[in-house]
Amino acid sequence: MKMGRSIALLFVVVISPAVAQRPSPEQPMTHFVGDTDHWDTGVNYVKWAKDQIFYVGDTLVFKYNSITHSVDEVRANDYTSCNTQNVISSDQTSPTDFLLPTAGTRYFICPKSNHCSQGMKLTINVVEAPAPPSAGGNTTKKGSAATRVGGGKSFMVGLSIVVGAMLGVMN
Repeated sequence: MKMGRSIALLFVVVISPAVAQRPSPEQPMTHFVGDTDHWDTGVNYVKWAKDQIFYVGDTLVFKYNSITHSVDEVRANDYTSCNTQNVISSDQTSPTDFLLPTAGTRYFICPKSNHCSQGMKLTINVVEAPAPPSAGGNTTKKGSAATRVGGGKSFMVGLSIVVGAMLGVMN
């Protein structure tokens, strides 16, 4: 019986948070750049971005030490050359949030102390969320409140009921 409870607890603690991160692409998500490493030197942002899917409506958050870092959004050619002369936007106050309102590629660099040339730069590709499946001619517009009702909360409530029932059966 203890093994069954341990497995159920493992499911609730480890697996369900991973599944609940994004129940559907229509649910906007906040991406913390670099996860726990934040926006800093020595972080592999190519690898970090590869493990993410950025949908229109998501938010990108840069957390950093404002004394040693800042974040500039730049164009592709300025990203490649680490040019800080033609920035789209610049911020020196952490955290810096960027809403991702349209699909396309976005480029970010740290303009301080040659950090960009040392790898402190990020490129992301923002994509449109896939259209939700329509049920019986329902033409709900993508991203509307009607498509977001329930989502992660309903999933977690249902998951809790199932796990609770499993624990009850194992007693």
